[in-house]
Amino acid sequence: MDALGHVRAAVIANRPIETEGGEVVLYSLNIETGEKVEAHRFPGSLKTSFHSKASGKSYDLMAVVTCVKYAALTFPEYVAKTRAEKVNMVSTIDKKELMAYLRGDIEESVQVYEPSSTSSSSTSTAAPKRKSGDERTSDKPQTSSSSAPPTKKAKESESKTSAAIDGGETDTENEVRKRILAKEYTHRDRTSMMTTSKSFESTLSMFDAILKEEKERSNAAGKPSLLLQQSTAVTPLHVAMKRGIPDTPIIVVPAGYSDLITLLNAKDFLEEGHFVSTAQKKAEKVRKPAFEMIKVVERDVTYNFKIVDNVLRLSDREWKSVVGVIVSGHAWQFKDWKYKFPLEVFKEACGIHIYSHGTALNEEIKKWDVKILMTVEEPSWHMLSAASSKSAKVANKVSPESQQGEVPPRQIKAEIVAFLDGKRMTLAFGVLTIFALFADDIRTAAFTKAADSVFYVLLLLVFVAYTVELCCNVYARRGYFGRGFNFNFWMDIISTLSILSDVGWVVDWISPEDSTKGTASSTLQAGKATRTSTKASRMVKLIRLIRLIRVARIFRTKINGKDVKITEPSKVGRILTELTTRRLIVLVLIMIICLPLIDQTLTSVDEYQYDAFYQLHRMAQDYNATGAITMESFRGAFEEYVRLCDGYIISLVIYGINISTTNGWMNDMLFQTTTASGDIDATAAYTLTSNPITGWSAAAYLGMDQNSLRKSDMDTSSSIYACFDGNGAVYDTTCYSGVVYNIQKQNQTDAALSIGKTVVVMIVFGMSIYFFTKDSDHLVIGPIERMMALVNRLAQNPLGNTDIEEDMNQEYETRMLEKTIAKIGRLLQVGFGSAGTEIISKNMSGTGELNVMIPGKKISSIFGFGIIEHFTETCSVLEESVITYINTLADIVHSDANMYYGAANKNIGAAFLIAWKICDGTLPGMRDPRDPATKPIMDAAERTKRRADISVSLAATGTRPRKISPQELVDSALIAVLRMRVEIHLANQPNGRFQTYLTNQKLQDKFDNHFHVAMGFGLHIGWAIEGAIGSRFKIDASYLSPNVNMAARLENATGQFQCDLLISEWFMDELSPVVKSYCRKVDRVTVKGSEIPMDLWTFDIGNFVDIPPPVIDPNGVQLPMDFSRNNFLQTLQEGIPPAFFSAFREGMQQYLDGKWDAAHASLTAAYQVHADGPTDVLLKTLKRETSDPNGGYACPTWWKGYRPLTEK
Repeated sequence: MDALGHVRAAVIANRPIETEGGEVVLYSLNIETGEKVEAHRFPGSLKTSFHSKASGKSYDLMAVVTCVKYAALTFPEYVAKTRAEKVNMVSTIDKKELMAYLRGDIEESVQVYEPSSTSSSSTSTAAPKRKSGDERTSDKPQTSSSSAPPTKKAKESESKTSAAIDGGETDTENEVRKRILAKEYTHRDRTSMMTTSKSFESTLSMFDAILKEEKERSNAAGKPSLLLQQSTAVTPLHVAMKRGIPDTPIIVVPAGYSDLITLLNAKDFLEEGHFVSTAQKKAEKVRKPAFEMIKVVERDVTYNFKIVDNVLRLSDREWKSVVGVIVSGHAWQFKDWKYKFPLEVFKEACGIHIYSHGTALNEEIKKWDVKILMTVEEPSWHMLSAASSKSAKVANKVSPESQQGEVPPRQIKAEIVAFLDGKRMTLAFGVLTIFALFADDIRTAAFTKAADSVFYVLLLLVFVAYTVELCCNVYARRGYFGRGFNFNFWMDIISTLSILSDVGWVVDWISPEDSTKGTASSTLQAGKATRTSTKASRMVKLIRLIRLIRVARIFRTKINGKDVKITEPSKVGRILTELTTRRLIVLVLIMIICLPLIDQTLTSVDEYQYDAFYQLHRMAQDYNATGAITMESFRGAFEEYVRLCDGYIISLVIYGINISTTNGWMNDMLFQTTTASGDIDATAAYTLTSNPITGWSAAAYLGMDQNSLRKSDMDTSSSIYACFDGNGAVYDTTCYSGVVYNIQKQNQTDAALSIGKTVVVMIVFGMSIYFFTKDSDHLVIGPIERMMALVNRLAQNPLGNTDIEEDMNQEYETRMLEKTIAKIGRLLQVGFGSAGTEIISKNMSGTGELNVMIPGKKISSIFGFGIIEHFTETCSVLEESVITYINTLADIVHSDANMYYGAANKNIGAAFLIAWKICDGTLPGMRDPRDPATKPIMDAAERTKRRADISVSLAATGTRPRKISPQELVDSALIAVLRMRVEIHLANQPNGRFQTYLTNQKLQDKFDNHFHVAMGFGLHIGWAIEGAIGSRFKIDASYLSPNVNMAARLENATGQFQCDLLISEWFMDELSPVVKSYCRKVDRVTVKGSEIPMDLWTFDIGNFVDIPPPVIDPNGVQLPMDFSRNNFLQTLQEGIPPAFFSAFREGMQQYLDGKWDAAHASLTAAYQVHADGPTDVLLKTLKRETSDPNGGYACPTWWKGYRPLTEK
């Protein structure tokens, strides 16, 4: 037997096959010990006799073994594994044939043969190379058609040839060879076909010319040609969805009920992944909808598709959204299509034809540019990838290489929005907003001109940050731009651009210094307008307050003394808040616009310094044309002006008078003192060197360095460029008089007031939003958001907490609706149980129609089965009171199961099914009763490694969930059953919960005064199918599995073994060592319907004391059991002598080893120390099954270490 034959034998016998250092090792199993023994070792590069159908090359042994190893994977996953392990890959075509041959599904394969050899030694053993018809009949001319069957003479010739070839082989091989050659037809190969005297050069050149012409015509028309090769490019879904599709992509399905895929079952097939026939849907009385919506998730991004079967009512826009069609195989399907069939149809939409295995393929389909898929057993999402691209014809799977480095645009946008809405970015922009609000006022009020550059740079950086955020929001945030009509977009635009008004460099560049010369009245009005615009610009900055709303939502607030995190609002709450905020912003903007106008009309401005300076200019320029005004008179008017104006003069120039003269006058000026009321004392002498009201003095201000002041700190609005004639008309602008006032203190005061005004507006703005939305949040939005939160919690964790806080002050309709939804959620949990979590989750998380008939799912779980003993007799006596009787026991069973992470599933009269779900799928390394004896057992290290990430998040009696490992869950299941046994025992005591039934005279009479409440339990672990059983009228969420039946059989056997609990061998394998050490093996048996032996275990309780409840930490998390601190398992067994356990274990081992004489002695000694049911059963078994006719104890001849269990 060659290497391929050894591998085939190992696969059929389910023996281990491993690879070590480039070699393939085949093992056999020791039946007694179960250990692996090396049987064969081959190099991995060894060529096998299995050949490729396409190339004819032989596959090496490593490629064959790797194909067997990953046979259960999909082809792309298998390809990834071969690349990772750097081994050759078996093609898709060859993989099916190879696996069928290795598994024994077929006895022979045409791809398994030895290559031909020229050596004579190999000729006798290798399969002969198939000869062409020309080679086999070269001595005779070939006149028949190449496709005609062989003539009788040809068959006789082949038979003779075969006999001559096989002369040295066995008769069996000759017969096989003859049968194969007899079925062969005489064909001519490519070489013999082309062997002719004629030349085909003209034909080939003609075909090349036609092909070139067709290609040019196709490129010019933009239509594909049937002569050209079809596209086989593979396009991932997220790449295909980038194409310009105006609306939801549409896939058209056939309208006939005889087709495989119709509108009735398209959603199940394309979205759910399973095929339900149209006939079955019609039998279920499912009505055909007008259309169906399906969702496809790729890379955490959901894509929506619309499924229709009628294109008559499609608009032009919808026609542009048609991206795929499931082809029925008939041309009349495209009768009403907008596009010409078939060229334009399959150019605009990807065609897919699906036909079932075993049916003939329509020949017309082969002429169309469609993707043909045989069988409907394994639908692929990449059909949708094909349908979403108008130019790509997708193969079976999207290769991993085509997806690398490509990120769907929606995912990028979602990541950008999540980044902008993150806590860090929100806080950062909140800080920038506060800085932008107060920076200019702080610069003016607290810093000199030297610090301006620093503030300008910081403000420009804030502007850049705002701009980047604005661009990111326009790109990524859905509906933010709103085609230019979104309110928030324009508010952000205004707030961003308003920053530039605080940057002096930008203001100077946009509005350079005005060189217009005019009269004092015009400059006065310009000065008023400038101050008004300054105030308005400061108020416009308040629009930036809208950004602080985003910051407020990430902080925690307190409600009734409790910290509550403000989460993302509901749609209703978000819309209501946006509308309220929008109205408040409009109100603030109106205040911003109106307040400066009101300030301008009501504020008293010191106009004396403007009008009086105008008179000084006229006195020096044209009033003194006659020379009547003396210098002394002018000086008097000049000094009066300086004393009465409120400004701080730092420079003053009068037309026609030397500046040194005016400066001398100001330096020599004295001022009068003030009265008690603060006014100038007109009777006082001029003795003061500074103005007592303003504090101005020539020494302090005159000649001040103007370069140290900002332009905004110097008021030059009173300067005059005008020459007046006798009639008061301006005839020239060369006559100049100017005065410069230092208004720095005024600006600092205005900036300080602006800061205060901004703070006040912030407070008013925030309080307005709070009070405007408080009532709506309290009465409407809050209940809606809590209801949505409850629905989302049920969708994410169907068995989660549904409690809501009671508030007697909120008995409104919304509060009643909130309570009702909570009750409905609780009813769903109670009604469906843990097996119905998928039903609850799927129907609570979606917006589609109700769908309770979801497909089943394989899970791994612990199953506990308990039955009330003597239930039939008890029911006949209690009659209607039996419900209370059952519910009392159910309360104990369900409460204890819930306390230790379990969930009640079935209540069938007297029976209770409890489940502890471990994980979806099969738990790695978990043994199964149906495993063959030759299946290797996973070592502990590998099992621990593969289970490292497997856990279930549960809260039990705590308020917060914790991840529970599979082993802790198994320990918890046993502790839960032990607690049930203890509570049932204590309830049977005087004044216990069963006192009513223990004192019931009818029950005591029925059971001869020996009535007590008792239950038996069976514990097992294994896989099961979780799902809904029933129809759309009534369903039952449960588990289907032989492992559930195994738990029931174990419980049923408790009566035979006279104990309350029996545990399977497979459950014991998963227990922790400390818990397993307290359990006792009571027998090794085979159950009815199975030939696989299993160990039976139990847990003995001799001291029925309360098991302490689980410990809950301060955070509300239930802590794992710590037997080192509180070993209540040892306390439960304190009433049983240790000598009993040692004697029983010794007798049990002797019993299994076939030493029944010694086993009887040990078990008898154990029974004398402590009489219990399992010991009594074993003693009776020894007595009943002994093969010693002399009254001794000897194992029978059929004994192999176990016995059949007589009861089911």
